[in-house]
Amino acid sequence: MEYKITVITVVFNDVANIRNTISSVINQTYKNIEYIIIDGNSKDGTIDIIKEYTDRVSKFVSEPDKGIYDAMNKGLIMASGDYVIFMNSGDIFINEFVLEGVMNGLKGFPDIIYGHTISKYKNGRLRQALSPFFESKAYCPSVGICHQSVFVKTIKAKDVLFDLSYKVCADHKMLYELYRSGATTYEYKGDIAEIICGEGYSDKHLYLKLNERGRIYGIDKDIKFKFFLLKSFFHNWIHSLFRLIEPSNFRNYRFRHKKDAV
Repeated sequence: MEYKITVITVVFNDVANIRNTISSVINQTYKNIEYIIIDGNSKDGTIDIIKEYTDRVSKFVSEPDKGIYDAMNKGLIMASGDYVIFMNSGDIFINEFVLEGVMNGLKGFPDIIYGHTISKYKNGRLRQALSPFFESKAYCPSVGICHQSVFVKTIKAKDVLFDLSYKVCADHKMLYELYRSGATTYEYKGDIAEIICGEGYSDKHLYLKLNERGRIYGIDKDIKFKFFLLKSFFHNWIHSLFRLIEPSNFRNYRFRHKKDAV
C-alpha cells in the first residue's frame, strides 16, 4: 500500500532558508505527498517565496501564532495523510529519494517510523547516533532522534497534539506519550533529514531544554535531577569558554575527527 505522507513546514521570517526546505519537499520522487506550510505572518519576503510554489503546496496559511508548537498544531489539525512529518524552515530531506526509500522498505503499518539525522554545524556535519527510544543517559532520559526524522501516524499525533506549555520539548513529549501508550515503532537504517544546529532556540536554552525533559519524565523535583542540571550547566559553561579561546584551526580539526562526522 502506498501511504499518503503529510509534510508540514512551519516558518516565520526565514527568507534565507525557506526555499531550500520547500525544494527538498517538492522534489521528492515519492509522489503521494500532502504539503502544508504554516507561516507566522512573516514580513521579510518569506511569503513571496512561498507564493512562487502555490501549485506544489496543498495548503498554505499565514497568520500570527503563539509559537512554533502552536503553528505545528495548526498544520497537524489540517493534515489528511496516513503519516505526518515536520520539515520546518531550515530543515531539508537528505536527498530526493528518501521518502520513497522509507516507504518502500516499510514493514507493516507502525505508529512511528524513525531514522538518522545529519546535524549541520558551522564547522561541518555530524550524524546523530540513534539510541533506543528513551534510553536513560546521565540520569536524564533522552531519545536519540529528531522530529525531522520521525514519521508519526497522523491519527495518533492528532490524539496527542503538542503541549504548548513546553517551549522546546513538546515534540519530545508527544513521542514519549505515544511510546508509553504502546506505540509500535520501525527503525529506518538510513539518514532522513539534515538540520541546522547551534543557532536554534533550544540550542541557546540548554537549561530550559533539560528542565522540560525532567518535567516529561516526572523527575524535575528530584534532588538527583537538580544536581544533574547543575552539572550540565557548568559543563556547558566550561565548554563555551573553551570554544572562545580554542584556536579555530584546532577546533575544525577536532570536529572533522569526531566519530560520526560525515
